[in-house]
Amino acid sequence: MSDKGYACVGLDKPKNFLNVGAALRACGCYGAASLAISGGRIKRLSRIPTDTDKQWRHAPLYRCADLKDMIPFNCVPVAVDIVDGAIPLSEYEHPVRAFYIFGGEDATLGDRVLSRCDLRSHGLLHEPCRDSECSAV
Repeated sequence: MSDKGYACVGLDKPKNFLNVGAALRACGCYGAASLAISGGRIKRLSRIPTDTDKQWRHAPLYRCADLKDMIPFNCVPVAVDIVDGAIPLSEYEHPVRAFYIFGGEDATLGDRVLSRCDLRSHGLLHEPCRDSECSAV
């Protein structure tokens, strides 16, 4: 990714607040500009033990009803999901400005989210693994 670009992360209806904390920590490790969380399943965002770096103090953490409202202007929404036909993350050419969308731990993103991502030019990504992985990894 270019030095002038940025990446944001969206968690679509995450199930477990501990995974949100781990996602916050990962955002700090990888330099994400912000993290947005959709849906109402996560009630607690303060003092999450897995957010060991207290990343919420260094980058914005947003709550929203729908992640589409959080995608910045001229930023490419990129779906990250474990489904057939997805491009391995290691083979993907990342856009300069990207909004990476991860599904909840118990569901795929589905057509509601995938229809907003230009899968032909910007891809549907997955990280190859032997078993299911939570969105926080």
